[in-house]
Amino acid sequence: ANVGLMCLCMYCILCTVCAHGVYILCSWSQLSTDDPLQQLTKTFFFSVAQEAYNRGMNLPSLLPDLQSLLESHELDEAGLTDNKAFCFLMKAGYEQIERVLAPC
Repeated sequence: ANVGLMCLCMYCILCTVCAHGVYILCSWSQLSTDDPLQQLTKTFFFSVAQEAYNRGMNLPSLLPDLQSLLESHELDEAGLTDNKAFCFLMKAGYEQIERVLAPC
């Protein structure tokens, strides 16, 4: 992925939706892992991915590789690379995207 896209992805990952529909900085440790897909709807990252999908954009070309993302310097600095809830939720989100995009 190009550098600009990766930076945008990092910003999106660090945001979530508050009760009023406004995107704010996210505390991934406060998101529950009991219903990961429901929790992911609260994140800006997956909201943007959903919007891109709805508009017919090619998600695999837009999203960074999950492993590269989880090992990124930016997320390490944000304390997310060792956050088990964050890693679980990101993996669940990427798996859901793969399921949606898989041919029937």
